[in-house]
Amino acid sequence: METNINWLKVLAAVVIGLAAIAALTYWQAQQNPLNDVDVDLGLQGCIVQFAPNGDMTVIPFNDPRCPK
Repeated sequence: METNINWLKVLAAVVIGLAAIAALTYWQAQQNPLNDVDVDLGLQGCIVQFAPNGDMTVIPFNDPRCPK
């Protein structure tokens, strides 16, 4: 039994699938935008912890909790 593969149909299905994934990803990004995160290079600490409510804590470099 010989199986013939119609490569044009396979290519079309892949293109349509990738387009659907891209459209869904774009729609999700529009519905749930990420919060902007500002990077302050002048921080005097080693760890910045972000809380779910948006608060942050900077642990100073000389603190024993600061990893080496």
